[in-house]
Amino acid sequence: MVCPGTIREWRNLSGTSQLGFIRQRSYEESCTGDWEIHGGKSSFVWQFQESAKKFEISNQSLTTGSHSTDEAVIQCQQFSGVYDVAESEKDEMEFTSTKTLGFLGKKVVIKITRGGHRH
Repeated sequence: MVCPGTIREWRNLSGTSQLGFIRQRSYEESCTGDWEIHGGKSSFVWQFQESAKKFEISNQSLTTGSHSTDEAVIQCQQFSGVYDVAESEKDEMEFTSTKTLGFLGKKVVIKITRGGHRH
């Protein structure tokens, strides 16, 4: 299994966040990534599950007192959760969830594209 690209960009209500992924060798392997927004950065682990039908993001950083870092950490924490893989194409993936830590019961959609930014 190869992660579909290395840097992704997606939009949410707070603006644009960039997610950087490290390549994954198998579906069972947990990998690391960076969540970046407005100059702040938070680390997360991610993993495909159930033969790539599920995708999980889990924040691994704590707040520091720095506004930009704390913003990234809080946003990463809010979007942490298990997502359904709604679309899996060669250059694009879409994940949906109603079970994120910050938006329980509300639909969250993350779209990522291979090797570049999508506007």
